[in-house]
This record gives sequence, C-alpha cells and structure tokens, in this order.
Amino acid sequence: MELKMLFLKINLFLTGLFSLFALPSYGNFILSHIFLILSFYLIIILLLYYHVKKNVIKFQNIDIFIISLAFLYYATTLIGTLNSGQYKGIITSQIFLLVFFLIFIIYKFNFRLINTLLLGFIWSSFITSLYVIFDSFYFYSGNFKSLNERIWPEIFLGKAGEHTLTNISSYGGIIIFRPAGFSWDPGLSITGTVIAFVLIAENIVKIKYKKVFLGLLLIGILLSFSKTSIIALFFYFLLKIFKIDKLVIKFLESNKISFLNIIILLVFLSLFYIGFFIPYDSDVIDLSNARHLKYLTSVFYYPYVDYLLELIFGYGYTGVGVFFNKYVTWLKNENFYFGENLNPESTLTNLFFYGGFIGSLFWIITFLYSFYKGNRAIKIVLLTIILLAFGYSINSIWFNFIYLSLVVQGLRNGKNLH
Repeated sequence: MELKMLFLKINLFLTGLFSLFALPSYGNFILSHIFLILSFYLIIILLLYYHVKKNVIKFQNIDIFIISLAFLYYATTLIGTLNSGQYKGIITSQIFLLVFFLIFIIYKFNFRLINTLLLGFIWSSFITSLYVIFDSFYFYSGNFKSLNERIWPEIFLGKAGEHTLTNISSYGGIIIFRPAGFSWDPGLSITGTVIAFVLIAENIVKIKYKKVFLGLLLIGILLSFSKTSIIALFFYFLLKIFKIDKLVIKFLESNKISFLNIIILLVFLSLFYIGFFIPYDSDVIDLSNARHLKYLTSVFYYPYVDYLLELIFGYGYTGVGVFFNKYVTWLKNENFYFGENLNPESTLTNLFFYGGFIGSLFWIITFLYSFYKGNRAIKIVLLTIILLAFGYSINSIWFNFIYLSLVVQGLRNGKNLH
C-alpha cells in the first residue's frame, strides 16, 4: 500500500501542478481533470483498505452537516440545469462533487495530503508566472503574438473555442499585451497566481526560497495587466503595510473585535451595492467595466423570477446567463444578451444562481464557518477570494480545492495543514 500512497501523492501534486493550465485541452478536458480523477479513485482504494483494517474514519456532527450541505448544493445545480436547459453545466457539477469528496476524504484520512495538493498549486502559479515573463519577452521582441499561438496545435485548443490567444488592450493609445499563461484569459490563471502569492506570504503553504517565489509571482501578476488581480493584490499590500489585519477595536471595556472582520464585511457590502451607483452608459463609463461592477447587484432581481423553481434551485453551472437575459432590465434595455451556456464574468455573482436560494446556502454557511473558525491568514485569503471572484468568472478545479481547503482548516479549528 505504500506504493499506492506514493502514487496518490504524485497525482495530488500533479492535480495542483496543472490546475492553472487551461491549455493544452482536448475537447472540454484538461490535464488537471485526468489527475483529479486518478487521485479520487486512489484515495477511495486507500480509504477502503485502511478503514476496513484500522477503522480510521470517524465523523463528527459538523462533518455530516457539511457533507449534507454539499450533497444538497450538488442536487440543486442539477435541478438548476434542468431549469435553464443549459446542459454543459452538468459536467461542472460532477467536478465540484469530485473535488469536494477528494478534499473531504483526505481531510478525514490524512489531512497533510492537502498540503501536497496546495504545493502543486504553488508550483503551477510559479510556472505560470515564468511563462508570462517569457511570453511578454516573445511578444515585445517583434513577434506580436502569444507563444500559445506558436506552441499548441489546433487539436489541443478545445476549451479555447473561438477565444483569441493573444490578448491586447489599449491604454491611452498605447498597445499593451496581456499574457495569460497557459490560457486565453488572465482571469483563468492570474487570479490563481494572486491566491498563491497570499498563501505563501501568509505561510499557509511553506516553501523554500520564499522571497524568490513571491518576487516572480509579483512580476507575473503585474505583466498580465489583469485589473482585478492587481487590485486584489494591492488591497492585500495595504492590509499588510498599514497592519490593518492586526488592528483590534475595543468597545464596552471588555469587548473587542478584529478590524479585519469589519473590513471584510464592508468590502462585501460595497461590492454588493455598488452596482446601484454605476450608470450603464457608454458616455460615462466603459460598458464592459460597468457590467462587471453591476453583476452582483443584479441579485436583487431574483424576486422577480416567473417560476418558483428558478428561485429555489437556480440555473445550474452554465445557465446563469438565462436569468440575466430574462430579468435584468439594464442589460435587456441595451440589447446585451448572453449566449448558450455562458455566465457573467463574476463568480461571486454566479454562486447565488448555480443552485438558487437553497444551493447558495452551501457557500454562505461554509464561508461564515471558515471565517469564524479560521485564523487571521485564512481570513485574508477569504477576503482575497471575494475580490477576485467579484471581477472574474474563475469557477474551476483550483477554485474549488482552494476554497474547500479553507473550509477544512475551519473544521480543524484554524490549524495549519502542514
């Protein structure tokens, strides 16, 4: 069984290592999917062997509660898929369930294995940053194309679809190349690099040559010109420079509250309501930026749905666009509609719609629990996730296993995984 354990560790590391690589892909499958499935089956084999032999798995009431919430969420996403008729979301529902059970079983079996997965993720971010640096050099050396267009044959661009592999933006008439790592959009990869930066900086994942890793990750993030990622990282630097995360407010003599708790609440409420103050007018603001700022506020259109099942069970993983097409007037008035199986580019928004009111309870309860049980470092990561998820659609394997790893740390009363 030692050989199987070694093979499991290798597969977990590789799942994390390829988690930020949307390329190469064949159809809708990427390398991380393969190692995720292998890791899941290996942990099941090991679990059955050790459980039968040593009875190592014991469940607490909170464990059963979290498992029940996850099952309920999974079921609502399937019903939501039926509501919207956008059936590609069924695959994403299965990926969520696989990741949840992988993380949860590892937590009960040998929680330190989660650190192996996270270490692979850190290396994935490191390689992504290096590739961003090389890609930038390649572009500005006169090629004016991304390396991705040179490296990958058409057969390995399945998930890219019709997306361009060379992202270019213009700022004040200056052409800026936005490298995305092994992807077509910085939102799919650079957001993960920001999370990796915080995980390392907060010693949630311990590595050698910490400063070298942080320096290269920082360069990769800045070169990507990913606005959401840079803003999230800037917010993190503000917290640390002014030591906001260590401030405590005392009241009524013996009571005190962490200022970080207040900051997270204010950030969420600001993001939730900011859309009311943003005009959807091209004469005032870039419409793409306006949409990103207004998506979350559109949750307030939820009570106007025509069918109760849509309110209760949502629209599935790829059907959120159906809600916006039917009910969000500020988009309809400008004749902006989402295509088949497309969602707003805001995971924080979409979480309220994947499984409807019932399904969103999974995210709300697990977030509050992780926040309550987590230490200061965990709270900072959760805040970073809120900022990134507001501005990008980053639902993926890495998003799920990072978030669920934080939930597991909450179950362990904030204790580290290493």
